[in-house]
Amino acid sequence: MILNDAGQMVKSEWLKLPKRFKNIQLHEYIVMPNHFHAILEIAVVGATLVVARNDNTPVKNNDMEEKTKKTLGDIIGAFESITTVEYIHGVKQNGWQPFNGKLWRCNYWEHIIRNENEYQRISR
Repeated sequence: MILNDAGQMVKSEWLKLPKRFKNIQLHEYIVMPNHFHAILEIAVVGATLVVARNDNTPVKNNDMEEKTKKTLGDIIGAFESITTVEYIHGVKQNGWQPFNGKLWRCNYWEHIIRNENEYQRISR
């Protein structure tokens, strides 16, 4: 498929996400005429441990600051927000087709890939 300008923008913003979220890795993706598919890996870095002090008060040992921990929802929400703003810019500046309501659906479908065989099947 040959992407139009809007599709190129979605692709470009997707590829920029690892600069915004340092603990993600992008795998296969495809921009479709009216939706988007992708495999995204979130690295578990600096997992939080809870240890007991001598006075039995739990203390959290965080290797990453709380503000750097982002959920899949945070990542997808940022992607959708950025691309919506860019699309609106394209409508105003480049004559892209306007949209009614929201550019993206209210939710997204997620699936945890649990092994290499499943990864290969889904990536195909």
